[in-house]
Amino acid sequence: MPDAPLYAGFDLGTSNSAAAVFDGERVTVIRNGSGGTITPSVVRIDRAGRTTVGARARRFLDSDPANTASEFKRLIGTGRAVSFPAAGVTRPEDQVVKT
Repeated sequence: MPDAPLYAGFDLGTSNSAAAVFDGERVTVIRNGSGGTITPSVVRIDRAGRTTVGARARRFLDSDPANTASEFKRLIGTGRAVSFPAAGVTRPEDQVVKT
């Protein structure tokens, strides 16, 4: 009998994001690197070009707002880019998190 397909679901919220998979019988919520099931929808790209996401990136919203993006989901479909000046990086709104 072939393996059942896996279905992935993503909640790309304005403030937080989450992901889960369904194997045909049960839903499993995916945990982030910190063990949580909800990840803040925040991205930071620093001067060295390092990308930080989630709660770690959210810590920089006040101290480095020019290089920390949040609420970018609202931009999806608008064609507006998101800039991270310290790293010299500009990304399309639908590719803010790109590795």
